Amino acid sequence: MIKTTAGKYRARAVIIASGGQSKRLGTPREEEFKGKGVAYCAMCEGSQFKHKIVAVAGGGDSGVTEALYLSKIASKVIVIEILPHLNCKLLLQKRAQENPSIQIICNSRIESILGDSHVRAIQLRNLESNTSTHLTLDGVFVHVGWEPQSTYLQGVVPLDTQGFIILKKSMETERSGVFAAGDVRQGSLKQISQAIGDGTTAAIAAQKYIRESI
Repeated sequence: MIKTTAGKYRARAVIIASGGQSKRLGTPREEEFKGKGVAYCAMCEGSQFKHKIVAVAGGGDSGVTEALYLSKIASKVIVIEILPHLNCKLLLQKRAQENPSIQIICNSRIESILGDSHVRAIQLRNLESNTSTHLTLDGVFVHVGWEPQSTYLQGVVPLDTQGFIILKKSMETERSGVFAAGDVRQGSLKQISQAIGDGTTAAIAAQKYIRESI
């Protein structure tokens, strides 16, 4: 039995594909500038910033990987990390530090995003000196984590510490007849092409489960 806002349904198998979203900075005007200079995926929106200056908020693996990708498109990429150092793998750190198009600013956070109809600048706060810096730029890519849409699954299927669904093989969860696909599952690359493949695998596995359980 599945209970939804539209009613109750009976099903022999269920595929969970509720996705997720990038964590927000929580900075003033972030939502206002979404799609107008604030972005969450370099592969999806990076081409809009050719020969422009962009910032990447987040010095973890995903943030620095995005910065390296953007360095091939933008004229300058500024990586901003709240910690005193980058929080990514050493190989990624080395590549970023050696890339002439990338500037790294640590121990700082974005206080505000500024602009008119589009992002024009950010205000940075250095957490050590407590000083503020105004940076003129054209875009901000946010990579401070990912939130799977799985709070409603607490106690239903096993979740890892970040809330991603833990799977066995063929998109199966530990709960019989329940499958998961896409960004809500553990290990997802957060790409639509992978989510489509997950959905296909889950559908075939669900069909097999139904045939064998009749």
